[in-house]
Amino acid sequence: MVGACSHEGLLTSLAFYNNEEVMENYEKNWDNCIHWTFGIPPEIPNAKELADEIKEIYFPKDSNFTKEQRLEQYTKLFTDAQFILHMSHCILVQSEFTPVYPYYFSRRGGPSLTPIMNLLMGKGHMSLKFAKY
Repeated sequence: MVGACSHEGLLTSLAFYNNEEVMENYEKNWDNCIHWTFGIPPEIPNAKELADEIKEIYFPKDSNFTKEQRLEQYTKLFTDAQFILHMSHCILVQSEFTPVYPYYFSRRGGPSLTPIMNLLMGKGHMSLKFAKY
């Protein structure tokens, strides 16, 4: 049994939530950042085209995302690059030898890291957040 959660990439995109300048720098250096994020060697002939295709998947040209929507898209991008891509490869390899039962967990609610994340983002006092739960 192997799986992933829908917002695993939040571990990385949290930097964008905390500091918009980090997100702007990522966007300014899109090709290099995407090559690094997805492990694409920049010297391959179609590296630029791959970066452009990835941008079109998460940020289509005709889209007009709000800041919150952009942050959500970055969370999806990092989830796919850092978790789903590798999980898919592991499933492919392992399924040659044994049955594999993949799952994708996307439920929202119930025990949450939200109080800790809010504290890290400067949105309240830790003891008050835990008292709420």
